[in-house]
Amino acid sequence: MKSLWPNALAVAAILWSLAVLSPAPARAQSNAYPSGSSGDNLLSAKAQLPPSQNEARKVAADMAMKFDTAYNKHDAAGVAALYAEGGTFVPARPAPGLGSVVTGRDGIEKFFAGTFNTVGSETTRIVDAGRLGDGAIWYVAELHLSGRGPTGQISIDGVQGAVLVRNGSNWQYRLTTVTLRPKQ
Repeated sequence: MKSLWPNALAVAAILWSLAVLSPAPARAQSNAYPSGSSGDNLLSAKAQLPPSQNEARKVAADMAMKFDTAYNKHDAAGVAALYAEGGTFVPARPAPGLGSVVTGRDGIEKFFAGTFNTVGSETTRIVDAGRLGDGAIWYVAELHLSGRGPTGQISIDGVQGAVLVRNGSNWQYRLTTVTLRPKQ
């Protein structure tokens, strides 16, 4: 089995550069280190601190689970709701349709509503995750998609790269990309 690391590192570098160039997510509090000593302020400050590596992995796993749950229920609106306003999805497509980019919740919802008839089931396994400053996380995951196509059962494996951004106390997808693995 080929190592995912060269591809994962390239995806992470691309995702990091996109996250850095994207507008900052909304913050629940503009000052992460309040001058007051109120317990509420301290709790708010803690919520805005950068996640640790372990917390980043937990957030990534939680978001992947939410995505899989909505996907496997064939809930296109639920999948789209996991994305930030203006979020982007770059799907894997067999040639000649390479290069598709789906932007915005409406476009993402429409795209996924059209995939459920063929690819009805998805499972995601986080391979690696990390921080991108105080309001963003990246992750790389292995995907398994299955369903029924015109010629019978289909089974597809791939790799997903994602950037999550914090919006208040919630995390949302800012960008996801999927690459299919060649059949071996």
